[in-house]
This record gives sequence, structure tokens and C-alpha cells, in this order.
Amino acid sequence: MSIQEITAYKLFCGISGGSGFISLKSSNQEFNLELPYGIFTAYCQILQNERPVYFDTDKKALQTGAEPVGIPER
Repeated sequence: MSIQEITAYKLFCGISGGSGFISLKSSNQEFNLELPYGIFTAYCQILQNERPVYFDTDKKALQTGAEPVGIPER
């Protein structure tokens, strides 16, 4: 299993076809994914709102770093 930390990304989404394309970059590799639109939008939210983000090359899945459970009180 290879897990790569994502350092940059590009999003491509057409107005037809029902899928989107994501280019993920790590320090030494680039991964190009074509995803159904529903998964594409979930990946977009993770990439835009989370840090750090990792890509599991075996499962073709994104994952975030460890975070505490719940929202901290202010």
C-alpha cells in the first residue's frame, strides 16, 4: 500500500457527461482520476477544506489526517 501526501490539485468538470476529472500531485507523482459527479464533488470538498490530505494509491481513495472528534467549544 502506498499513501502519498497531496501537495496540489487541479479540477476539471464539463457541463455534460456526468463525471469530473481530478489531477492530484504529491512530491514525486501525479495521479489522474475520472470520477462520477457525486464522488467528484465529495473529493472537491475534501481537497478544498481539509489539510493534510493523502491519496491511497491501492484503494484510489482520499483520506485526511487524524482530527479530534466533534467541534471544539468556544
